[in-house]
Amino acid sequence: MQRLGYVRSNLDIKILILYFLSKMREPATRAHLNELAYIDGAIDYFVFMDCLANLEETGHIEETSDGYILTGIGVRNCELCQTSLSYTVRQKAEKMAEEFTASVRRGRKISTSVTTLPGGDTITVLKLHDNGAPIMSLEINAQSREFAKNLEDGFKNKAEMLYGKIIEMLTEEEK
Repeated sequence: MQRLGYVRSNLDIKILILYFLSKMREPATRAHLNELAYIDGAIDYFVFMDCLANLEETGHIEETSDGYILTGIGVRNCELCQTSLSYTVRQKAEKMAEEFTASVRRGRKISTSVTTLPGGDTITVLKLHDNGAPIMSLEINAQSREFAKNLEDGFKNKAEMLYGKIIEMLTEEEK
């Protein structure tokens, strides 16, 4: 059956994967690549996963502990074939790679953990780092796992804003 969209063949899908990985500044997780499967609106997920597996088998990409990266042969073949993808698909892939790279880098700056103490209290630790150096660390008695999860989620979404507010409050002159 003929696929709709610009990405029509398995070769197109493989070139798209290589192109996307060439634009990522960090290893791409399987979740990132799963999103890529929907870039053209016409790619079958299972065909996409077969193409991904084939690229790995043929040595074009490699899966590391952090995610997928291009190998030397993948880089060379991507450079040779990338222009066979339509301009709009390449633009979408570049935008996705940029967004995913930013997301991965931001995720490295934020860490959270939840510990239940022997007395039953639930402590949530929320940390913000930059290049491995601590910027802020908060320990909050959350009272329950559910509330701890809410704190973690909120911190992951608003860590920088919280840091800014705390600095503002601590340095604000009293009136």
